[in-house]
Amino acid sequence: LQLTANNLVGSLPSTMGDLSMLQVLYLDSNVLTGSIPSTIGDLSMLQNLPLYSNALTGPIPSTIGDLSMLQDLDLNSNALTGSIPSTIGDLSMLLYLFLYSNALTGSIPSTIGDLSMLQYLFLFSNALTGPIPSTLSGCTQLVFLEVFSNYLSQASSEALPSALAYFIAADCLLTGVVLLDESNLTSLSVENNLFSGLAIRQIPSQLQYLSVAGNRIPSSPAIDTLLGHPFVFLDLSSNRLNSSLPGIVWNTSVQQLLLNNNRFSGTFPDRGDRVCSMRYLSVAGNGLWGSLPVDLQQCANL
Repeated sequence: LQLTANNLVGSLPSTMGDLSMLQVLYLDSNVLTGSIPSTIGDLSMLQNLPLYSNALTGPIPSTIGDLSMLQDLDLNSNALTGSIPSTIGDLSMLLYLFLYSNALTGSIPSTIGDLSMLQYLFLFSNALTGPIPSTLSGCTQLVFLEVFSNYLSQASSEALPSALAYFIAADCLLTGVVLLDESNLTSLSVENNLFSGLAIRQIPSQLQYLSVAGNRIPSSPAIDTLLGHPFVFLDLSSNRLNSSLPGIVWNTSVQQLLLNNNRFSGTFPDRGDRVCSMRYLSVAGNGLWGSLPVDLQQCANL
């Protein structure tokens, strides 16, 4: 049953649970209101349930966990409230879980780690609290995890699944230390949190995009280590880096480097015979003084 992108109004009827052989139910991009009926759990053959971009309210019914064949659950961009039901962990066939842009509260249920086939988990733009559960490591196929714009308080590297490539947890309340260790990450964004340090066991070899901007990270040897990695994009802006500008800034392999709005002081380091391959450098809003290196023009790509 495909009814996408019409102007359907009203609520979802409880009698929809009588469609026991239904495999796909596309009701997204309409003007549907009211709550999701608990009888949704009677659709035992359902594989795809896109209800996104409506005006649905109320909680996600716990009976959603009865949809044992479900592969795609997309409830984004509604006005759903309440917590994510723990029964979500019963959806053993689930590949895609999109609950973003609602008004969900409470913590991420630990049972979400039972979704061993899950590949995409988008929970951003809600009001979720508490830590990212350590059980998430059980989602061994998870590649994309986006939880930004919530009130999450903790995210340990041990909680991240080994297959994870993209992790975005910006604009939360995460504390502690950003710990980099060997993984499959290619993109990590944790800007605008409350992190107070940076520690490196091993920089993931495939990591190309890293943003830790807008935290409370001070200067440390780890910063020089980061500058030695061939990032496409590295954002360390709006932290508490308070040393002199490191000389490696001229021969870093980073293509785009943001160091603005920190507490760097002193003069620009001499470029010497260092090869400069950067495409973009921002050091605005620091305490630098003196003159620019006379051979700065040799940074041809800058």
